[in-house]
Amino acid sequence: MRRVPVSLTLLALCVSLCGCENSSSPCECSQQNAVTGVWAYHEDELALATASRDVATSVNGVVFADPLPTLQSVELNDAEFSDPGYWQYIDGYIYFGSWDYEIVIYSGFDPIVVSVRTSAGDVEGAVSLPDEITHLEFSESLILELGEPLTISWPGQDADFYHFWLYYEWGGWEYSVVDTVVSGNSVTIDGSFFSHDGVIWDVWIQPTNGPMPKPGATGNMSGYGSGYLYYSRDEYYEEVGILVGQGPEREARRSIARSSGERRATAQRTIRRMLGLPVQLER
Repeated sequence: MRRVPVSLTLLALCVSLCGCENSSSPCECSQQNAVTGVWAYHEDELALATASRDVATSVNGVVFADPLPTLQSVELNDAEFSDPGYWQYIDGYIYFGSWDYEIVIYSGFDPIVVSVRTSAGDVEGAVSLPDEITHLEFSESLILELGEPLTISWPGQDADFYHFWLYYEWGGWEYSVVDTVVSGNSVTIDGSFFSHDGVIWDVWIQPTNGPMPKPGATGNMSGYGSGYLYYSRDEYYEEVGILVGQGPEREARRSIARSSGERRATAQRTIRRMLGLPVQLER
C-alpha cells in the first residue's frame, strides 16, 4: 500500500473548512478562507534514497485560498525548497511536492517543522513522528469460522490514528477489503464480514500523527489561515494467510498448495494439511 500524492481525506478537510460570511474585513475574509494541508511521509528506505542516505522524509500538500496567493517556498526544519518546479497551480488550489519533483529531506527529523510561505502570509506547524509497528496479534491466527469476528491488535498506542487495510479473497477470484481509520491500537472486524469460504491474505497498517481525519477536526497549523499537518511512518505489512471457513474453493486450494516460495507460506501449509498433501513445499 503506497501513499497517494494528496489524500482524499486531506482534500475533503481543507475544502470543508468554514467560510467567512461574518467577516467585516476583506483581508480577514481572505485569511479565514486560506487552508493548507501537508502530508509528510517517513520511510527508512525511500526509493530516492542512496546507500548513504537511508532515512528520508518526503512532503506533499495543498493550499486552498480565495484569492489564490503565490507560493514562495516550503521549508522543512532547516531545508528550504523555493524552486517553482516543486509546485503547480491547479483549478482552485496549489499542489506542492509532485511525484516528478518531490520535496525530500534525508534526515530523521522528529518533530518535523513545516512552513509554507506565500505572498499573502505564512502558515507553520510541527508534528512528531509516530512509533513504528513491529508485529501484529490476532484473535485467531490459523482458521476463522464463518461469521466469527476477528480482532487484530498491535503494541503501543503512540500514533494519533492508524490507517488499516485488510484483503480477504473468496469464491475463486472475488474479494472484499477493509479500509478504515482507527484511533486505538486494535481493529475488530464484525463476523458478518466473513461470510464466504476464503483466505485473509494481507494486512497493512500505517501510523500517523496529526488531526483525526473526520468532520469537525481542528487544524494544527497556524498563521495565514489554518492548516492540517500529518506525519506518517512506513506502513507495516504482513502476509497472514488465515483461512475463513473451509478456505478457498478446492481448485484454488490445489493451485495455492502447489505454489512455491515463501509468500503465503502459512496458508499453503494449512491448505496442504486439509488436502492430505505433504506439508513440506517443493523448492
